[in-house]
Amino acid sequence: MERQLAAENKHLVEKFDTKIGDVVASYISESLGSGVDLGAQMQFIVSNLESHKEDIKKDLLNGV
Repeated sequence: MERQLAAENKHLVEKFDTKIGDVVASYISESLGSGVDLGAQMQFIVSNLESHKEDIKKDLLNGV
């Protein structure tokens, strides 16, 4: 049972890992509103978030 839970946890973390950039970019876009054109800024933002992905995951998984 422990192995099954560990495997499920690993799968969920991997799934989260693959989607975090898209999700955060979407929230940023939404929060800034329709009057702001992120254009080239979006790649910078996503790249920056990707480079800090491990820290973000630790914070989210630790309930910070």
